[in-house]
Amino acid sequence: MSLSKRQRDKARTKAGELLGVPVATIVPARSGVHPLGSAAIAAGGAIAVAVATAVIFGTVMFPGVVVIIVAVHAMSPHRMIAVCDQGFALLKRSGFNGRPSAVVGLFGFDQLVPGAVTSSHARYHLGPEELWIPKAELANLSPAVGPAGPSVPGFVGG
Repeated sequence: MSLSKRQRDKARTKAGELLGVPVATIVPARSGVHPLGSAAIAAGGAIAVAVATAVIFGTVMFPGVVVIIVAVHAMSPHRMIAVCDQGFALLKRSGFNGRPSAVVGLFGFDQLVPGAVTSSHARYHLGPEELWIPKAELANLSPAVGPAGPSVPGFVGG
């Protein structure tokens, strides 16, 4: 999901406060399992729980939506990439307001490694993290990285 200009500005300001340096741009991402895959796994788990409780107890109990959302966020947590003058900062992102909440790591431009591209997301490795970046957000990342950054598939003009 793309951020509005207002959300992007607030997130960039918060990222700058966390890092203590100016942030050129920020890009939301998800870590771990593909976001759609984590939703499918959580939904499948909820159905399995419902079937198991029906067999064991003779009544159908379906896990609530909150349980499913928590499971999805546990498998594919929110992240944010902050592009600074000397590289990338990987930040935790709040699931409630979308703003950065903590620094996960600092990386050079050469540490962004491309992976698979799906119809909705592009996978990249940044340090030890596997990140899923929405394709709509790649255009926001590309101009900020410029010639110093990686030339990788999926980047506009890359």
